[in-house]
Amino acid sequence: KETMKTSLHRIRMFRILFLLLFIPATGLAQRTAQGELQAAAKHLANPDGTRIDFQAETIAPNDMGSSPLSSGSLILKDNQFRLSFGSITAVFDGKKTLSYYDASENTLNISHPTNAELAMINPLIILTRSEAGYRTAMLPPTKGEKVIGLTPKTANGIKQIELQVDSRDSRPTGAMITLEDGTKIVTKITGISRTKASPGLFRLMKKDYPGVEVVDLR
Repeated sequence: KETMKTSLHRIRMFRILFLLLFIPATGLAQRTAQGELQAAAKHLANPDGTRIDFQAETIAPNDMGSSPLSSGSLILKDNQFRLSFGSITAVFDGKKTLSYYDASENTLNISHPTNAELAMINPLIILTRSEAGYRTAMLPPTKGEKVIGLTPKTANGIKQIELQVDSRDSRPTGAMITLEDGTKIVTKITGISRTKASPGLFRLMKKDYPGVEVVDLR
C-alpha cells in the first residue's frame, strides 16, 4: 500500500485538474454556478469519447519556484479513462481495475483502488456516484472568462479550486487549484475534441513494456 500512496502522490497534479469538471452541483450552490458547471460538463460528453489536451505547472508555496510547464492529455469514454502526463500513463477499465505505467521507473502498477484513490486521478467517479462534496459560487470574472469557485465541504487536501470557462459558451479553458499547504497547480486547457476511443485504449499490458517491474496490489 505504501507503493500505491507514493505513486498516487506523483500524479496528484493532473488528477486535481479534472476534479472540477465532473463535480455535480448541489442544492446549496448558487444557480448560476450550477448552470456553469453543467454547461462545462456538456463539452466533455461525447458518446464515442472526448480528448482533453492541457498544459500544467506547479507553483510552490510562498513563490519558492515552480515546475516546468508540461503538456498532457486525458481521453474519456463513459467511466473509462486514459491519462498521459510526463512519464505516467494511467488507465481505468471503467469497472474496478486501475493500471498505470511510470516510464521513469519502468514500473507497471495494477490495483483495485478505493473511490477516493480513483478520485485522485479522475474524479469522473464523483459524478457517476453522485458524491458532490463541494460548495460552488461564482467569483469575479476575468477578461473573456467566467470563474467558478469550489471549496470542499470536508478536508481533502484542497483549499480552493477556480475553474475558468469561456464567457460565451462555458467551454472550460483552465483552472487554478490551491492546496492546503499553499501549493498552486495552474492548468490551461488547450483543446477539447471528439475522438473515437477503442476498447484497447483503456488497457495496459505487461507485454507492451519489455523488462517492466509489475507491482500488483490487487
